[in-house]
Amino acid sequence: MKPRILVAPGGKLQQQLFTPRVRAALAEICQPTYNDGPEHLSAEQLAAQLPGHQALVTGWGCPKLTSELLDRASDLRVVAHAAGSVRFLLPDPPHEFFRRGIRMTSATPTMSRYVAELSLCLAIACLRRISRFREEMKGSDLWWGTSSDLDPDTLIEQRVGIVGLGSISWELVRLLEPFQCDIHAFSTHADPARAAAAGVKLVPLDDLLRTCPIIFLLAAGRPDTVKMIAREQLGLIPDGSVIVNTARGALVDEEALTDELKAGRLWAGLDVTEPEPPAADSPLRDLPNVLLTPHVGGPVPSRYWNMAAFCVEELRRFFRGEPLEAEITEKRLKGMA
Repeated sequence: MKPRILVAPGGKLQQQLFTPRVRAALAEICQPTYNDGPEHLSAEQLAAQLPGHQALVTGWGCPKLTSELLDRASDLRVVAHAAGSVRFLLPDPPHEFFRRGIRMTSATPTMSRYVAELSLCLAIACLRRISRFREEMKGSDLWWGTSSDLDPDTLIEQRVGIVGLGSISWELVRLLEPFQCDIHAFSTHADPARAAAAGVKLVPLDDLLRTCPIIFLLAAGRPDTVKMIAREQLGLIPDGSVIVNTARGALVDEEALTDELKAGRLWAGLDVTEPEPPAADSPLRDLPNVLLTPHVGGPVPSRYWNMAAFCVEELRRFFRGEPLEAEITEKRLKGMA
């Protein structure tokens, strides 16, 4: 008998995740039960449907896996999350999930490629002053950028600082290779051997901020990283630098960052803010030296199926008794967003 797998996402998200090709791949390894409703399963619906299933596929908006719900899911052996962060899914404390021996994985490796892509895009757009040139050309005869006082810059052969060395950061390191950058990084969980092999120099945070004119914030959002870039740290960053945040808005003292941006001292590419979305009257919405995007760093909708396809392969590995590529353990969770 093939294992039974419950697919919790419903409606449009399910259609985007589970294309015909992904459905066919899932059917090869299991008996899938799809949520046929127009929305995500509620906590009550999930609790009613989960018994008898050995695996669960979750996604954005799925209800928390509370202790009470897990008590009813005695057959559950593995959860595959077709998105990135899983912390919102887990009970408090998460040990209530892991003590049952249930395994967990997520599509973080798939998402990391896309977040790294947007990070690179925002950095280059800020360096090249794309948004400002676009506005200048609306009302002037400006043509050659050398006649502008915007001082566009390049990523090529620059010193780059990366705050955090998780899966997104390593994808970014790979994308930066053609630009021949001198990469510096700060991380409390770094593997020194891997960093050295990749040519990434591990440095203290303050040193990175003082010496890198292009800074990527990619640390996990955790209690110990809230406002790790405070007013004092922002003051260390050289004038004219670019700071890109595609991780979590809470990593930065946003009031202090806004003051620096109002002064015109820095450029910023921000896919995340605190709160989200920013207040209607937030200066971040209108400052000419800010590129603001609405938390779209993950896969574009036409590629959501990548996340479900990754989960299918993880489930295939699980039921074959093979190691999971992106398993989330209780220990690993401590370093994740």
